[in-house]
Amino acid sequence: MGRFPSLQASGTWLPGLAGLAGLAVLLAPARGQGLGGPEDFGRWQSRPSHCRLRQTASSAGTRPTTRDCRSVRIDQQLPGLLSLRFSEASADGPLGSPQLTLAGVLQPGSQALNCRDGRCQPHWPLTLQVSALADRGLRARAELSQLPQARLAQGICHLDAQGVRCQAEDSDGVLWQVEANW
Repeated sequence: MGRFPSLQASGTWLPGLAGLAGLAVLLAPARGQGLGGPEDFGRWQSRPSHCRLRQTASSAGTRPTTRDCRSVRIDQQLPGLLSLRFSEASADGPLGSPQLTLAGVLQPGSQALNCRDGRCQPHWPLTLQVSALADRGLRARAELSQLPQARLAQGICHLDAQGVRCQAEDSDGVLWQVEANW
């Protein structure tokens, strides 16, 4: 696994993106922000005019896959900790459409979302240091009935008033790229 430390508990991987996102909060440098009040969490969502997910597998001979996505959602559970969810255009399977979720912490100079009553408004531009990702149904259609597969990742997302650009490599060596325009 190279650059990624082993995060095993009793011989099994810590489950879910929530565990990895929580770990990201613990590993993030303190910036003097408190946990905030009840108005510091929420969601912002957009239907982009253009959105592409590109996955490049690490093994030789595996072809890259490119898919369209229909929505982009930013979730903030704590100031400075964000997740970006990209949903594919189809809604196949019992669990809904395939998704890619990138989670991490805001870089210095980026402000937390301005949230009120669960609705948020971004302060553009934002730069997110990606530390975990989860995908559901993007590697193969047969996996769509499974829960999201969460992994450690390293990457960066740039968000501004025009759109979002992300690039992250997961612990399996898969490179994920996303580009969306609002």
